[in-house]
Parts: sequence; C-alpha cells; structure tokens
Amino acid sequence: MKKLLIIIFCLLITGCTAQKPVITNDNLNVEETPSEVFEFALSQLSEDEFYYIGSGITVTEISDEGKVVSSDLALYPVYAEEEMCAMVLRDSEQDLVFISDLNVYDRLIKNGLVIVNNGNAYLISEGGETMPVRKKADSFDKKILEKIELQRNNSNAFGDERRLLKSGSTVTDPETGRKYSSSRLVVKFTEGDTDKKIADFEEFCGGKLRSKIKSIGIYVFEIEASDYTRLNYLVNQIKRLEYVEDVHLDEQNDPNSASVTGTVDK
Repeated sequence: MKKLLIIIFCLLITGCTAQKPVITNDNLNVEETPSEVFEFALSQLSEDEFYYIGSGITVTEISDEGKVVSSDLALYPVYAEEEMCAMVLRDSEQDLVFISDLNVYDRLIKNGLVIVNNGNAYLISEGGETMPVRKKADSFDKKILEKIELQRNNSNAFGDERRLLKSGSTVTDPETGRKYSSSRLVVKFTEGDTDKKIADFEEFCGGKLRSKIKSIGIYVFEIEASDYTRLNYLVNQIKRLEYVEDVHLDEQNDPNSASVTGTVDK
C-alpha cells in the first residue's frame, strides 16, 4: 500500500511539473520562399500593380489540449507596393490559404505571436488578447494559453525583406493620384556632346534610349520596371547628375499610351 502511494505521488508530481511546449514564431528567409507559395500568391493577384512577398514566420498548430499538432506551418505577408494587402498561410496539410480580409497588420504580428487551432489562425498580443488572422470555426478557447508557453521572438523579421511577385505597367503617385509608366524616364540633357550623355545615362540607369524629340531636346529611356517609391528615389538620384538638366516620370493618360512620343534615329 505504501509503495502504491509513493507511485501515485510520483505520478502526480510528474504531471504537475510536466514542461509546457514552448511556442514561438521563427523567421524565414524570403529568398527561400517555396515556389508553390510564390506561384499561389501570384495567381491571386490581378490588378496592374507592383506586388511583393515578404519574409515569413513559422507558425505552430496547437490542439485543444495544448499539444503541438504541427510546427510545419508558415505565414507570409503580401504587399501592394508598400502596403500589406494580404497574407498566405501554409497550413499543416500543406494547403495554401490567401487571406485578404485583414484584421491584423504586420506591426502587430511583429509584436505578438501567431498560432493555429482547429483551422483558425490567431494573433496573440503581449497582453494575451487574441485576434483572428484566419477564422473558419468556433471562437478561440483561451484556456489553451494556460497549457502552453508563448515565447515572443524579439528579432521578428516578418516582412522586413521582400521579393517582387508581380510588376505593373503603371504606377500611381499616392499624393496626386496621377499615373506614370513604371518603366520610362523623360530626360533633358544639358548642352554638349549629347551622344556621350546618352551613353553615360544608359550606363547609369541600366536602360536604353527608346525615343526622342529633337526639336525640344527630350529623350525617353526604357528602364527596368519599378514601383513608384523606387522610381521616385531613382529620379532624385538622376537630378544630381551634372549632365542632366531635367528628368521626370512619363505620365500616362491611358495605360497603353505614353505622354511623350518620338522616334529613335537609326
């Protein structure tokens, strides 16, 4: 009888001191984003905009008993230019879910923790509040939080690095709403050897002369397509070149037409 009591006591102690599973969101390298995630996100985007996929985080699926069901989940942010517009969740069955009805933002995810339970994805804030990221079943049972140990990643890099998903043919100035070509620059050079300046400019911007209007000294260059923020930065850099008198983006009245036309002499 005494031996039995000792065994029961040991089992109780073991049960009381059983270590809770530690749950955290680890960083994922955006350059190692699985091709199926990249292609799935791309298939969901139809607007003529610049889209990027950001560096994701690992996500853990927890059962109602507080047990780890799977730690092979991941969450990736999708950006339309600078704004997060959606997320891609890779669940425990390797299915991909596109989340466009956002109730949370990247800054909240960077400061909280994301878990999955019963198919639902939840953001848990530092204060223990839960917010649905993806909801498909009943509400979250907060008692689960008593059965696990949440460990926030202080170096959470969710969305810090980004990779181009889709290029748009036009970009929009967020302040004025005006549309511009995403791949053309309109340049006016200072007086001097124009041929040399064209060659120097092509080397600087990695582009090619597309057309020119000799009568007013306007030159249109085709460059690699970029979003408005990056184009604006490039324009500001070009303005510092001593052989450039003026430069601006090619405004579009129609997505299929350029505001500046001309021909390149053969």
